[in-house]
Amino acid sequence: MVDSPTKPATRRRGRALEDALLDAAWMVLERAGYAGLTMDAVAAEASTSKSVLYRRWPSRSDLVLAMVLRRVPMAPQVDPDTGTLSGDLRALLRQVSERFISLGAAVPALAAELPGNPEIVEASRVAFGAAEALAQNIADRAAERGEIPTARLAPATLRAPLNLARFDLLMTMQPLDEAAIDALVNEVALPLYGASRSSCAHDPLPCPPHHLED
Repeated sequence: MVDSPTKPATRRRGRALEDALLDAAWMVLERAGYAGLTMDAVAAEASTSKSVLYRRWPSRSDLVLAMVLRRVPMAPQVDPDTGTLSGDLRALLRQVSERFISLGAAVPALAAELPGNPEIVEASRVAFGAAEALAQNIADRAAERGEIPTARLAPATLRAPLNLARFDLLMTMQPLDEAAIDALVNEVALPLYGASRSSCAHDPLPCPPHHLED
């Protein structure tokens, strides 16, 4: 009996090769953490040589950047329009939590490479910056409805609940639960935005006592 000829292995090239290398890097990152994300480890995982990696990504920060940009969800974040400021903010914070968690082990890697690296700063903006624009849209609608006196909030004020959410996510690497989201909305965002009591009049939760009176 004559054995069938063995089909030669197909060499990966171009985008297929790059995707395979980034998948290997992601597996190393999830298994060994950022400290274990070395070119040696990635090359071993991908069954290739370090020179193949270095031709595409001259440094580890370049590799991290490519991994993050590939993993960031391509679909734009949805501008929530629930009809109330508190409802919009809750929906936005849920999106922030989902996007953050979707990046998994890449988040600590991103944070470690952030100082002094403009490309990583840009990757962070791509990954998380859309939420700031959506928060401004939410404030604009709330001002139009009379829930807050003005939509011209200081950038730091607008970002405060988002940044607190991200800090919590970074420290725990767990999704925000509803209690945490409610606290960020009721105890941080609504008071900072100058919300009136009418902004949560239809909310199932009680209005915080420090809201401005109508």
